[in-house]
Amino acid sequence: HYYQESGRAGRDGDKADCILFYAYKDKKVLEMMIRKSSTNPFSAATKKKIDQLYTCLRYCENEFLCRRTMQLEFFGEKFDRANCNKTCDNCRNGKLAEKKDLSDLARTVLQMLKEVQTQKNGRGVTLVNLSGLLKGSKGKNVTKFINTMSLTGYGAGSKYIKADIDRIMHSLVFQGILVEISEESGAGFSADYVQEGEKAPLLLRKQIKFFVDFPKSPPKETTKKKAEAATKSSSKPAAKMKKKKQQSSAKSAAASSSKKQAKSKSSIVDVSDFVDDDDDDSDDDDLGEAIFDRKVGSKSKTPEKTVLPKEHTEKLMERIKRLVSMWADEERMSGNNVFYWNIMSNQAMSALAAQVPTSIPELSDLGKLGETVIQDYGERLVKNITAYIKQENLEKYVERRRAAKRPRKGKENDRPGHVNDEGSEFDAAGIDFAAIELPDEVSNAAPASAAAAAAPAATKPGKKDGNGTKSSYF
Repeated sequence: HYYQESGRAGRDGDKADCILFYAYKDKKVLEMMIRKSSTNPFSAATKKKIDQLYTCLRYCENEFLCRRTMQLEFFGEKFDRANCNKTCDNCRNGKLAEKKDLSDLARTVLQMLKEVQTQKNGRGVTLVNLSGLLKGSKGKNVTKFINTMSLTGYGAGSKYIKADIDRIMHSLVFQGILVEISEESGAGFSADYVQEGEKAPLLLRKQIKFFVDFPKSPPKETTKKKAEAATKSSSKPAAKMKKKKQQSSAKSAAASSSKKQAKSKSSIVDVSDFVDDDDDDSDDDDLGEAIFDRKVGSKSKTPEKTVLPKEHTEKLMERIKRLVSMWADEERMSGNNVFYWNIMSNQAMSALAAQVPTSIPELSDLGKLGETVIQDYGERLVKNITAYIKQENLEKYVERRRAAKRPRKGKENDRPGHVNDEGSEFDAAGIDFAAIELPDEVSNAAPASAAAAAAPAATKPGKKDGNGTKSSYF
């Protein structure tokens, strides 16, 4: 299932982290389930399932090969590690493998296993016990019923750390030299006991070899090279060092000055980016901040401008994602198979963090969420965003955004008395005075000039005419 889930991740173009939680003891449970579900625990079909389980275990414990290479090899495809671009943990860590031939040590382990089984009179030996004896442990839980003085191989792996001992013992199981068989006790408890695997006879007859990959140690500098480097660095003339120091001081002062200028410039917020103004020729687009500096899976070359500084935009994005995840958890607790991406996509959450809507109308104007989502979660979402703005004292950025969206003065359509459409009966305020019915006493007392001004008003169907016919208002 992990192969399929990790393949689906990131299909929306956003960065995705696929994390697999693993412990070797999980193998015990899974292998027991496979064997119990089969009528013949040692049939070919069961063996195939066990081999697939071991393939997954090797995938988990491998620290050197590219994860994507191993995944695609599982499906019969080839993948060049150079195309991974360090998107998996192994490629990022950059560990190099050093293959070591431990065939002699493996034969020693097989001999030790046989002697331990003899000394314990048929009692089972677990992989943990065998690892402790190989390491030379003196713990009572390891040496109980065992005479370590006469035991072949006791302490043969004392030079290895515990992690390397586990690496060796697990590799013996994965390569079929050892096998763990689950046995149930009379009390109903089960335990995995070690026995010789199908490839153990081949190893004992030296027909095959046993190799294990270890992390390659970085090359160490020789004492001679360190001494040469120290001598070379101390042999520089004092005058040259002094001159270099002066140049460095001058560069530092210049850099400090330029940083201050850049800081003062970047503190200015270009609110013109929020104004829908075709006549604005401002070129200050570089002052806006991008929501994220993404490299993998980026869909747009033009980053979205944000209302808040980048740091707060990212924090708000995480806050919104946690909030939506909580809503998804509530839905699942109610029996609905809903995940956070079913409620809100990552692109929508990014847009919310960038534009910071603080009301339902602003949330609707973004056009990123459907009506149902706004109806179900809009109030809580806006309330949470507003709370973050107040907690971090970011009201000034939101106010600048609002001020920038207001229409600018001096436009042609904003002039008093301007008529939008030629021949319209409405004035600049949009009022049709001809449709207003005045009381008789007011119209009788009105000045002659007002009566004269009202007389030319055209009588329209459905409106009040000179005879007092009542009309329907617009």
